[in-house]
Amino acid sequence: MTLSGKAIYALVCGLAVLAWPDLTTNARAASPTLVVQPGVTAPASIAELARALKYDVNLIYEYVYTNIDYSPTYGVKKGALGTILDGKGNDFDQAALMVALLRQSGYTASYVKGRIRLFPAQLKNWLGVDDVSPCPIYDMLTYGGIPFTIAISPGPPLNCTTTTLGYVDMDHVWVSVTGGSLGASTYVYDPSFKARTTLSSGISLGSIMGYTRSGFLASAGGTIGISPPSIQNLNRTNLRVALDSYANNLVAYIRSNMPTATLNDVVGGNYVQPLSQPYSPFTSLPYQAPGSSQTVWSGDIPNAYRGTLRIQIGGIDQTYYSDQIYGHRLTIAYDSNSPPRPVLYLDGAVQGTGMGNATLISYTVDLPICFPTSGSASPGCGSSGGINYTNEFGFTNNLKASPVAGYTYAIVNGWDYSGRGMLELHRRQLQANQSAGASASSEAVLGEALNMVGYALLAHLSSLADLNDRIIGSKLVTHYAIGVVGQVSGPYIDIPGVVVGVSSLTNDTNRGETAFYSYAGHGSAFEWGVLDQNFLKANIGAVSTVKLIDIANSNGLVLYNADVSNWTTVQTLLSGYSSPDLTAIGGYIGAGFKVILPQQGNITQAGWTGVGYLGFQSSLIGVNQFAYGISSNLKGGFTDDNFASAFVPPPVEATSIVL
Repeated sequence: MTLSGKAIYALVCGLAVLAWPDLTTNARAASPTLVVQPGVTAPASIAELARALKYDVNLIYEYVYTNIDYSPTYGVKKGALGTILDGKGNDFDQAALMVALLRQSGYTASYVKGRIRLFPAQLKNWLGVDDVSPCPIYDMLTYGGIPFTIAISPGPPLNCTTTTLGYVDMDHVWVSVTGGSLGASTYVYDPSFKARTTLSSGISLGSIMGYTRSGFLASAGGTIGISPPSIQNLNRTNLRVALDSYANNLVAYIRSNMPTATLNDVVGGNYVQPLSQPYSPFTSLPYQAPGSSQTVWSGDIPNAYRGTLRIQIGGIDQTYYSDQIYGHRLTIAYDSNSPPRPVLYLDGAVQGTGMGNATLISYTVDLPICFPTSGSASPGCGSSGGINYTNEFGFTNNLKASPVAGYTYAIVNGWDYSGRGMLELHRRQLQANQSAGASASSEAVLGEALNMVGYALLAHLSSLADLNDRIIGSKLVTHYAIGVVGQVSGPYIDIPGVVVGVSSLTNDTNRGETAFYSYAGHGSAFEWGVLDQNFLKANIGAVSTVKLIDIANSNGLVLYNADVSNWTTVQTLLSGYSSPDLTAIGGYIGAGFKVILPQQGNITQAGWTGVGYLGFQSSLIGVNQFAYGISSNLKGGFTDDNFASAFVPPPVEATSIVL
């Protein structure tokens, strides 16, 4: 028997709102029709890489196959350039990279979309999932938005403990190529399906570090209140001593017992099995699903399979494909008009000018995936072949009130895994713009510097997710991460729109939840950490929700756990809160959130005063959500110094983003 899985069980998250939902939304029939936007060019690095690979089809295949890791998501997200820079991509993006390199090298290359059939041993080797129970692969493909059918025995219904996995048929994209050294023959290459070495489980980290849950909690101490629930005076010194001890124990063990170890040896993982050269290509894919049809695209991948981002502010209304803008400089800068107007730029080209004093950016993200209800397709969701599997997400950035001429915001947009390469691309472009004579306060320089900060954050988050997955036995994929890094009185980060999917590699679903909570908690810390680490100005720090709660605890303040049942009482115990902050917190309470918030709302960090609070909701239509808020209705990190003048990026040679 077969079960159909065509949707996504997603973690809708943001450093504003994080969620792990079984979520249904209204799907649109198709991706929007776009007009060409100025300032978007093909990646010049494709030509150099093709030349370095000697314009040889087998070397090109080997490069993509060996060097680009696979991410189980669906549709074009980052394109050829982003895939090179991040070293990771799904089957659409890896095919896009290979096709671009082949066409640059003089071959006739096309995309092929069809269905592949994989059996348990192949799935385990490729994706690391359990090869007995069908549930881990069902979840992974569902959360990634990949259309598939799964064969189980017995069944249906699917049962994670008594049902056995037979095989999976899944939508997939690969490459066909002819011409050049291949002559008139046509061969197929699938760079994203990779054979891997045996999975390493890593070492026993807990026992080697000396960690126990009970011991760590005992280190925290603190005074617990009952009515309303609260905690005070957590022992941060003891916690740091414990963490230092764990780290030192691990370092000592590695030095003594495995000094040549790789990351895979320590925390688990595997490597792509090298190809044997000369490689003999196939004329047809050996694991294509029997009886399935295929579609050949001789041009580009159809637009219906590309994600889009729509940006609206003050009358500006522009929509871009994700692979058009990933790796490019997308900014909003306020002009010298009275009142100042937001101007949208793409790689320095003006895209539109908004109304004076407009400060609300509205985003709409459309992805070629579908969210069904309880495993079955929703009305208007999907079509034959999956072309119209689309969904829309909406969210906003509230920019700094009362804009001033020169205020600049980089619209940071990450699609799937974000690596250090994207950060380095913007660093190099910043250097080029400075060398060309652009002033420190120009959009060309500020925009690239702010992008560096934003992509440092996304690289932190992607590296965290990867490390978590290795240790925990989970898989977290990012569908998008979008927000701003702004320069107002000081630089700040506000990333309100992030959607990820999380699953467990085994039937232990707690692994997926654990990865989610770790990702959510570290995200807020990274927001202030990236600012704190990377601005070379004396005594500059930054704040975020996590840091502000830590400061409140260090000051001996009570931390309350408020909800709708005790909010009236908790409010009488609070002091120093502004009306906007109380209104925002009350909104979360009214929506069913529990909110952890400090006794005082006027916490001071250097030149910054305000509050940070954490909202959590566990029972809204099966959705678990986090909300990290700080004063001024921000959802990220903010520098703790109010600059008298515009932020001036440090010299490029001194700009080394910490990862």
